[in-house]
Amino acid sequence: MDITAATTDATSVTIITPNQLNAGATIPQALDNQYVPDALFYQIANSPKNFLSSDIAAAKMNNAKSEFIRALLYSSQVVVNRAYLTNSKLVYQFYMPGDTENAIDFATLLNQGVVVPYLFKEKHIFDDFDFDTSTEGQNAARFLSQFIRNSVRCVRFSLDDVINQEKITKFTFNFRKYFVTLPLLDDWLRTNMLGELSGGDHEITAEELQLFKRHLKELSRYVEDTFDEKGDVSRNDLYMRFLIKPGTPVSEGNYLAADNSQPFRLHLKKLIDLKYNTNLPDMLGRYSFTPTNMPTRSALQDDFQILGMDSAKVEQFLENDLDKLVAGQRRFMANIQKAMILPSLTELSLKDVLRIRNFESWHEFIRLQNKILSDPLTVGTHYYDFQLAFEKLQADISEWYRKNYDTSAITSVYESFATIVLSIASQTIVFGIKDPGLISAVATSVFPEVAKGISVKMMMNVIDPVTRRINKERSYSIEIMRNELEITVDEVKQLLDRSNGCILPLSASMVAEQDRS
Repeated sequence: MDITAATTDATSVTIITPNQLNAGATIPQALDNQYVPDALFYQIANSPKNFLSSDIAAAKMNNAKSEFIRALLYSSQVVVNRAYLTNSKLVYQFYMPGDTENAIDFATLLNQGVVVPYLFKEKHIFDDFDFDTSTEGQNAARFLSQFIRNSVRCVRFSLDDVINQEKITKFTFNFRKYFVTLPLLDDWLRTNMLGELSGGDHEITAEELQLFKRHLKELSRYVEDTFDEKGDVSRNDLYMRFLIKPGTPVSEGNYLAADNSQPFRLHLKKLIDLKYNTNLPDMLGRYSFTPTNMPTRSALQDDFQILGMDSAKVEQFLENDLDKLVAGQRRFMANIQKAMILPSLTELSLKDVLRIRNFESWHEFIRLQNKILSDPLTVGTHYYDFQLAFEKLQADISEWYRKNYDTSAITSVYESFATIVLSIASQTIVFGIKDPGLISAVATSVFPEVAKGISVKMMMNVIDPVTRRINKERSYSIEIMRNELEITVDEVKQLLDRSNGCILPLSASMVAEQDRS
């Protein structure tokens, strides 16, 4: 990129390795320039529109802003691919030339190590690129660079170029390997996958499963053949074969509509994007921040999958059993008279984010969240404190919002509570409810002496007290997979005894996740 020597010299870089990232660091999937919600995909696929259409471009920008703000508010640290700084308007919209206030705020996030660019092979945030970047993006990055004053923290797989290249090779191998091994999934895993990709909106039929199985095999064969021919397989290759109208650039997003030959076109896109966007978080040992209404990484049904975390009908659990769930929240009913006015994320600016991140309640919430993310087995010890910290943060945001925005015409108010769900040895443990019929002393009898792997979903739920439904725009979740852990039945019992948790029967193993349509 054409950055002046003086500017480059003034901007130093501190390269860190993945183990130096914050425990709660996340990578927002919505910053991917191919990300579109389901409704936008169908709008494009069934019309002549694409990413260049003004209404589609505006909707993508709003979605990206909302998800980026969400990640900045509820993560201690956000990793952003350095390439996005100049080739994704979803990112550089925040520091367009002339927008000094936003550029200073984005630079502050870089200077403070809140936003951490991921470096591929390069060693500087402003090194030249090996790929094309837009003139607009280059101009925006140039404008941003003048406000960067401190040493910017950037993350690479390794400081050593040889080791870093080895990690990059593994990184690309993992992407290809996943699709090659799809035919090895059994019908149970494929059913779960299709259910997740469908949003859990219906039971998967045998006919659907067989058709989906055929398309997964076709995808797998194409990856193998392309690698044999080219020695590499990129996401663009998969898009051009299965998703994009022939002869059109991938970057323009000219999606094909589903048809009889390929009824699962959107499902394949979600699967390809999910692997593409979780590959880096997996290699960094951190978490993908999944957009609302999109499947989480459990949909991949891969080596990180822990059996028993049934996410195919995730919202059904909350919507059908909300009263039972909230009855176990020791402060929830007492807080009804304290219902909060909460902002829409699209209303908030980067400056607002910086202010909220200075709240004492924000630091306490992040401290406890990072503790649980670092060691999920401590959830029994920290759950109630975490719940109270989330409530306090939401209350402080509400009070701040009242003071700084005109809320006189707002009638919608909300209540907040945190739900944490663990899956161990095909059992689902929900923290936040207590069913006398499922006491831990009895429930733990179903566990083996030693179980390998743990899956955790942390759900920050915002409820409309009138409709008794989750407000998806103001809620979020983080999913953790730790397949290397070994947990004994005694540890499980201690986990339950330390907190208000219960084990759901396997038939009721529907975990709550608010970001479903």
